[in-house]
Amino acid sequence: MATPLHRFAELKDPRLPWTRRHLLTDIVLIAIAAILSGAEGLDDMERYGKDKQGWLKSLLAPPHGIPSHDTFNRVFQVLDPADLEKHFLDRVSAIARRTQGEVVAIYGKSLRGTAASDGKPIAHMVSAWASANSLVLGQRKTDAKSN
Repeated sequence: MATPLHRFAELKDPRLPWTRRHLLTDIVLIAIAAILSGAEGLDDMERYGKDKQGWLKSLLAPPHGIPSHDTFNRVFQVLDPADLEKHFLDRVSAIARRTQGEVVAIYGKSLRGTAASDGKPIAHMVSAWASANSLVLGQRKTDAKSN
């Protein structure tokens, strides 16, 4: 059986070689596991990694322990979102079970804390949710809130 990491092994690491203290696959897996467990930010990712260090070491071999919230921040600032999405969707597709008549819910939301100077929200997201598999199939930013 393949590990959860094998689908991320080909993810392009944009960091300079001498700045790669933590493995990119370790950072991505910890971040995804943390988010799936309710993490809402970089501090939560670090906290999750430290809280679940025993379990994570059964999957990973972090050479320098759990990355800090600053490391998560630096990596996700330079990581190509489209490349990450491609590898993540490849992973999700591999584990999603197929059902006939599956309901796919489409919904939109305006992200809090992304207001322009006039107070209008500027970031709008549209997501597709596979209800039978309890997973997000895709998510896109839109220019305006509309139907």
